[in-house]
Amino acid sequence: MMDVGESSFPFENQPTSEIGRGVEFRVLKHDDGWVVKEGIHPEANTFQQLIEDKRDYDLFCEYIPEFLPETQHIRGNTSEGKPGNIIRQKEVKGRPLYELSDEEILGDTVRPQLINLLAGCTKMWEEKGRIIDLYGPEEQGLKTLNPRYARNIMVEEGTNKVWLVDTAANKLAFSKESSLRYKIPLTILRVGIKNFLNKLTGE
Repeated sequence: MMDVGESSFPFENQPTSEIGRGVEFRVLKHDDGWVVKEGIHPEANTFQQLIEDKRDYDLFCEYIPEFLPETQHIRGNTSEGKPGNIIRQKEVKGRPLYELSDEEILGDTVRPQLINLLAGCTKMWEEKGRIIDLYGPEEQGLKTLNPRYARNIMVEEGTNKVWLVDTAANKLAFSKESSLRYKIPLTILRVGIKNFLNKLTGE
């Protein structure tokens, strides 16, 4: 679902609080069971960027649909009353992968889901030259480049359902067309995906 008009998104009519922040978006609590991501920088708020984010989501749906929360891409008014890009997503209550122990990850519920997610990610790279953002938090040091510590993979509390909460990946940083500054960390990440997948499958 994408509204391509200047639709109003009535943040001012309900309490909101920032619950997270990335490089391009801040995450706000919205309606019960939903969160909203708002672009921080001007380049994250262009209509062209909204279209590209929606294309990324559609591409991910081809390869890893079972891991994507319901997501809507809207061109409207932000919580500050300014025109901008709004990504509305079903809230996932749980823990990011980097907070889970090895025992939890290798358990009977989480492990097979991660295998399918990483296998789909690998297939998308081979067929489309695109990859999802599986970097860890910057404070993790070298672990940032290890998908075992991914910040965008969430494990839902109660169900142990695995979700990918970042449904876009900029071509400049996450594709075979990546600029030179991203090629080395992207290469390390891809090796990390292979090694992590081998660990999960016992190969």
